[in-house]
Amino acid sequence: MTEAENLFNETFARWLKAVSIVSNFRNTFTAVASRANEHLAATVTELFRSLHENPQLAGILVDIKTGKPAAAKPATAYQEFGRVGAQAIFESSYASLDAAVLVFYHSLLDASVLDYCRVTMLLAPRDWEQDLKNAQVQLLETQSKSYDQLLRTKLEERLERLERESLLTKVDRLFARCNPPPGWSPMLGYVFDRVRVKRFDDQRREIVHGKALGKPLELFQVADESLFYMQQTGMYFMGLLNFKFNLRIDPQYLPRAT
Repeated sequence: MTEAENLFNETFARWLKAVSIVSNFRNTFTAVASRANEHLAATVTELFRSLHENPQLAGILVDIKTGKPAAAKPATAYQEFGRVGAQAIFESSYASLDAAVLVFYHSLLDASVLDYCRVTMLLAPRDWEQDLKNAQVQLLETQSKSYDQLLRTKLEERLERLERESLLTKVDRLFARCNPPPGWSPMLGYVFDRVRVKRFDDQRREIVHGKALGKPLELFQVADESLFYMQQTGMYFMGLLNFKFNLRIDPQYLPRAT
């Protein structure tokens, strides 16, 4: 098996395993969400009861209206405080879960697309010549290396720069190498949507910059449907290489995805 075929299969197997792990992580939290909310409500209720009634904490909590130490409340009032407080904590936690899942998915997809770009470099390095038209070569290098050797060196440098660029830039380079016809898809019911993937990319940027952390995601909502779409998108990028280079998945790699 060639280096390109090996990388192609390893990338696909890694994608399958990673998305399964992240999905299980999210599903586990979702499965216990109701009990987590109940636990939070009980904890916050007890906290407010202690702040109002525990002698050791007397005077810490001040009544907003009177400015005096808060007096004891009916049990139903503590329960309401607990419900409201727990809901606020729960919503923030859920938003953080969504943010974490999105960042995980983004990192996985970004790494996969980069590796698929490397596969195209290995298989058809001269297809990347246009991307290197402004590359500079030292005169002495031309005396000791062949054109193909120089090209490989410059491609490695280009890949290093590409790794630091956005997901959309990587996707565009992969499309430029594979050049599928408009509307092409290897899966029934799936259509690649660059606008949707851009929202996914932009949402990740807002999370890591702190703008969206702990808040409901607005650019790309995390849900079963949207995550399934991103799973299919990872499969779609694998399909591009099958379309262009007729690369196939070797079954011996699939156990690595379990």
